[in-house]
Amino acid sequence: LEQVLTYDLKKDRFQPDYDRQWFKQTLDEKGFIKGLEAQWTRLDGKKIWIRENVQLIKNDEADNYCYEGTLEDITRQKQLEILARKQQDILNVAQQLAHMGSWEENRKTGVTVWSDGEYKLFGIPVGTKITEDMFFSWVHPEDKQALMSRYFDCVNQREYSREVEYRINVNGKTKWIRSILEAHTREDGKVVSLFGVDKDITAEKERSLQLEQERYMLQKTQALGKIGSWELDLETNT
Repeated sequence: LEQVLTYDLKKDRFQPDYDRQWFKQTLDEKGFIKGLEAQWTRLDGKKIWIRENVQLIKNDEADNYCYEGTLEDITRQKQLEILARKQQDILNVAQQLAHMGSWEENRKTGVTVWSDGEYKLFGIPVGTKITEDMFFSWVHPEDKQALMSRYFDCVNQREYSREVEYRINVNGKTKWIRSILEAHTREDGKVVSLFGVDKDITAEKERSLQLEQERYMLQKTQALGKIGSWELDLETNT
């Protein structure tokens, strides 16, 4: 950062990644620039991130006199932000491949944040604002009461973790969801947020229901034909 302060930016070509002419024009028109973040290249070739705050100072005749401002090295902060975005991208891909999603609800503000995978599970555009009423409107009528009961068990501190299965109706399709709910609390035990991980288990449920149907049909066939069946495990001889 000291290197930035001691050089003539124009003369020494110590330039940020934005147009300095735009910078000067904006200052002349607005009188200030606040919180401008940009990547700079030092004379040794190293890339750094700088946050600038600048204001235009005028003289007694209201003519432009000089520019006064601050430069803050935010390289470490930006590196962490970039790493966090990369990790979020990886998480989103992993959740989509596994047909999973996640969400978190702030109980104080009522704001709910969904992952990209969660939006895909429900078949709605990423970024759609989600409310509690909207979510429960998608839950299958036969499952809604039981799910609401388990949800509010977490909200009201009767349970801090719960696994539930329920159906949702979205865009004319019915899906089975397995959800793990967790309540996050303060030291006094008050719930401040809820976190959930959801997985699409529709294929698993359909296979299970198909097996049950086949088992039922086999039992009916055996009863009508007065026949039976048996199975022998050769390892246990049972």
